[in-house]
Amino acid sequence: MITSYARVVFDIDGTLLVEYDALPGAAAFVDAVRQSGAQVCFGTNASFARGVDVIDKLRDAGIDARVGETVAAVEILADLVRSEIGDEAIAVVAPGFVTALLIEIGLPVFDVRETTPEMLPLRHLIVAGIVKGVNPDMITVAARSIDDETRIFVTNIDPGH
Repeated sequence: MITSYARVVFDIDGTLLVEYDALPGAAAFVDAVRQSGAQVCFGTNASFARGVDVIDKLRDAGIDARVGETVAAVEILADLVRSEIGDEAIAVVAPGFVTALLIEIGLPVFDVRETTPEMLPLRHLIVAGIVKGVNPDMITVAARSIDDETRIFVTNIDPGH
């Protein structure tokens, strides 16, 4: 049955892995898919996992994962934002580690609390989904900084592991 597929996308959490451990047979199944000639891709909807994080997590669990075989939610968000607004700086409602991650993957972002009166109303805003570290001050500043025209990008609500 595997030979009838040209590509297979594997979800990670709860499908190949439980926490950091591979499910029984997962590594062998991924290998069998490769041997059938199908292309393999690993996808995660964990909000703040990059492709390299996914590869490391899978390899640590004994699953052969290779560079270029991942799809990660935060990288898709970054691609969407870039395609919509280019290199324009964008405010973020998120804890520091999320802002740092977005900068690391190439988005020109800044903490919403750094918004100045000249920037108002904000044209674009990124809001982290469920994540610890978003405080009421961030939310208050963001609420006062937007209007009906503000484009808001929100990460998914799966924080991942």
